[in-house]
Amino acid sequence: TVSPRCKKPEIVGLARDNNGIEAVIEAIPTADIRGNNIITHHDRREMPNAAADANAANGSEAHNINYINSHKAVVINKAPNAATARIADTATNQICSHKDKVVVITGGTRGIGLAITAHFAEQGARLAVIGTRPESVDPIVEKFSANGHDIKGYALNVADREATESTFKKIIADFGTVDILVNNAGITRDTLLMRMKENDWDDVIDINLKGTFNCLKAVSRAMMKARYGRIINISSIVGLTGNAGQANYSASKAGLLGLTKSAAKELALRNITVNAVAPGYIATEMTDAISDEAKEAFIKHIPLAREGQAKDVAALVAFLASDEASYITGQTVNVDGGLVM
Repeated sequence: TVSPRCKKPEIVGLARDNNGIEAVIEAIPTADIRGNNIITHHDRREMPNAAADANAANGSEAHNINYINSHKAVVINKAPNAATARIADTATNQICSHKDKVVVITGGTRGIGLAITAHFAEQGARLAVIGTRPESVDPIVEKFSANGHDIKGYALNVADREATESTFKKIIADFGTVDILVNNAGITRDTLLMRMKENDWDDVIDINLKGTFNCLKAVSRAMMKARYGRIINISSIVGLTGNAGQANYSASKAGLLGLTKSAAKELALRNITVNAVAPGYIATEMTDAISDEAKEAFIKHIPLAREGQAKDVAALVAFLASDEASYITGQTVNVDGGLVM
């Protein structure tokens, strides 16, 4: 079956270019065209029952683009004798969207978490972004709200069980439900094992592992009642390999993999999937501080010979949260350029 949130293009009419060549018009969420290139964006104005009509000179910008039930019809992929009109807010044939789904993202204000926030925002999701402090959350909410996105921010230490329960109750009161949970909150306290203080160990385990457990527990009841949910835990390849100087971090990320599998088995019968994503060397504010020499030395071990981008992780998270991934649960997927294989 095809989810109502993820439909193939609908043929809605014909267009004629300046040479009199007819083209089929298909309507999918909005995009612009210049020449043969498609540029997606997310103008969601409603213009019901508008006619499908587009005039496009060969190799020039499309004109007179109308809307059909909030979708824009444009001409792309022009060929000598015909032009196929097709727009998409993803690059796949099966056009997917998280429009109106409620997504909770912990640690969603910077780095990989911010990229995940931005990716879901672009797909029309309703966002509940969690950060540790109001001063980190508020600017993100203001920025995305100014661009027309439905977003609320919540300051929370996920290691605090009672505060986590209270915050998720507020999120559900604000949005009505939670469809997707992305557990991204995490910290590091790197040092060699023999020098590691007890609080260095406890702080990392409490945020990275216990915090994920707290959020899972807080959201599971609502998802079970709805008989629907997608949960994605952000782990790390060091949870698979270990890493010198990161015994606490590696243990917390390895623990997430066992937690992911256990939760997946417990929640599967209620149509809730639980998966983990294990990023490798991803360019973020944290890696910006690493010297060029150290970066080059690390990249030499990566088969794809480059660092990853936060958007690479965000794209995988969005897929695992989609209806296309409904038969995937309890799995760990690496985003590491082939570093661990």
